[in-house]
This record gives sequence, C-alpha cells and structure tokens, in this order.
Amino acid sequence: MNRVSIESFNTKNTIGLQIGYNDKMISKTEIIYTIQEYQNQLIKEKGVYLSIALSECLIVLSGQVEPHLEYS
Repeated sequence: MNRVSIESFNTKNTIGLQIGYNDKMISKTEIIYTIQEYQNQLIKEKGVYLSIALSECLIVLSGQVEPHLEYS
C-alpha cells in the first residue's frame, strides 16, 4: 500500500430516516451497510480508505421531529 497525504477536508450531512411523510423508517443498520459497501468499492477500485463519523440526531421544525443520521 502506498500512503499519500493530502490536505484534509470536512463535510457535514444528514440523512433522514423517515420515508416521505409516513411512519415507514429506514434502519440505521441499512444505512451503515450501504456506506460500508461504498467504502469497500473505493478501497478495491482506487485504494482509497475513507472513514466517516456517524451520529444520531433529530431535525426539529415546528410540530415535526424527524430522526436523522448525521455524518462527517
């Protein structure tokens, strides 16, 4: 493995876990599995190891409270 250093960068995003405006939810496990599939693809195809931090959070707006995952 060759190690290459680059200037680091950050981004912060959220993924809503509620599908549409109903009670159907996407599981945290499903999101993690999808992220890991993408990470494995990056490693295989480009030799890039990209980690993320994943936290549970709530988006609050007026009378709505929606569970999200925040990642950076």
